[in-house]
Amino acid sequence: MKTVTLKLSEVLNLEAELAGIANQQTGEQIVQGLLGLELDFVLKYHLTKIHTQVLEEKKQIEKFREELIKKFGEEDKDGNFSVPYVINIVKNDKGEAVSADPNPKFEEFSKEFEKFLQETTEIKVKELSVEDFAGIKLKTAPAVLFSLLEDIQD
Repeated sequence: MKTVTLKLSEVLNLEAELAGIANQQTGEQIVQGLLGLELDFVLKYHLTKIHTQVLEEKKQIEKFREELIKKFGEEDKDGNFSVPYVINIVKNDKGEAVSADPNPKFEEFSKEFEKFLQETTEIKVKELSVEDFAGIKLKTAPAVLFSLLEDIQD
């Protein structure tokens, strides 16, 4: 096992590479992750161990994100917080938005969250190689995972 350092933004990308991406409203799988593919049993085991660590980090990132939303956002009548991208929306007779102003609170939220995502964390990974992925057909290369393979080999 080797310890590797990742930016928090890379943690989020790695989680998507492993588990895929789902539509948050419908739950429909938009992009299939590596763990959804038919893989060698041992490789799948090691990727699942990486995914378990990444999920734990993702939970912490989401907690911080929620705190920022409460800090910069507005509470609705149901007690939910959000940070609107625009404010002062002007609508025409048909109810269509014709103008709006950028929300300075959204800009502050984005800036602080992006700064946070540059922080680093460490995860332990099994030494894997590109050869372990031979025969797997991918539509897109898992960039963060493959960068881990390079770090492990060093």
